[in-house]
Amino acid sequence: MGVYSEKGTLKVTVNDTTGVGRYAADGSIRVTLVSGSTYTGINAADGSMNVVNEEGSLYHPCGAVRGRAALGTYTGVYSPSGAFYMEGLTSSNSLIWDSGNNLIWNTGNNLIWGTA
Repeated sequence: MGVYSEKGTLKVTVNDTTGVGRYAADGSIRVTLVSGSTYTGINAADGSMNVVNEEGSLYHPCGAVRGRAALGTYTGVYSPSGAFYMEGLTSSNSLIWDSGNNLIWNTGNNLIWGTA
C-alpha cells in the first residue's frame, strides 16, 4: 500500500493496537490521536506518530504534528495552513473507539473523551 496515496497525501492508520513501530502492516504510517492539551512529543510510546487533528502550522505546541483528513479533492502532503493531509485520519464529527469501553468523539478541533 505504501506511505502516500494516489493523491500524494500521507496514508495513515489511526490508533492501531496490532503492532508497534512507525508503520502498519499495510505500509501506512501508524498515528495516535492526541488532544494537544499536554506535552506528548512527536513519538508515542508504541512508536507511532502523535497527531493533533486540527489546522495550523505543522508542529503543535505539545510536540505532536498537526494533521487534517484528506477528503474530496485535497491533494499533496500539506494543507494550506501547513498541517499534513492524511488519508485515513478521521474527519470532523466522527466517533473513534479506544481500547476497552472508552471512546473518543472527534469534533474537528477537539477530542472529547467518554465511556461507552
